[in-house]
Amino acid sequence: MKKELQEEAKRLRRHGAPVTLISQNLRVSKSSVCRWVQDIELSSAQWEIMRIGRANNAIASAKSRVANGYRPRGGKGSLLWISPEDAKCWGRTKGEIFEDSATWQAGRSKIRIHAVKVFEHHDIPRVCIVCGYDRHIQISHVKPVSSFPDSALISEINAIENIVSLCPNHHWEFDNGLISIEELRQAAGHGCPSDLMSR
Repeated sequence: MKKELQEEAKRLRRHGAPVTLISQNLRVSKSSVCRWVQDIELSSAQWEIMRIGRANNAIASAKSRVANGYRPRGGKGSLLWISPEDAKCWGRTKGEIFEDSATWQAGRSKIRIHAVKVFEHHDIPRVCIVCGYDRHIQISHVKPVSSFPDSALISEINAIENIVSLCPNHHWEFDNGLISIEELRQAAGHGCPSDLMSR
């Protein structure tokens, strides 16, 4: 039985199937599939098809969840549960966060960490919305934190509509004006609220 699974995994991989898909189809672990197919070389065209497919699947999944009115899961036993400390942060203003922090960077870190938790709480796939890269993702504010007044609530700054996932390269390009908000909107396939467009 195991030998048959190994042969089927190799056959699927030679046809360019991703390890995750092979694992799901054969109902075996990804690590087993990786071990079985490690000697199979894929062409650059097969790699490109997988990269595009992975990006499109993740982005389509995120769009589908948003379009279908997806409600975030949660609960105290869940990894996505927002702690009472995080909930307190939600109702505070930017000015209060910075005032209570020892340094400007500490205040900025609290807002950033909270943004990551909000993003994770919504269970959106962690992929770059521009290129689909998924190994290292950073959460970026569409409208920068610095552009909000001190009276702005953290719930407004870290609203799910104001945070996106980007790879380090596209995050840097966005922060340095090489990618516009319009290009992010096109990559995500849906519009950002108009008040976020004035960056």
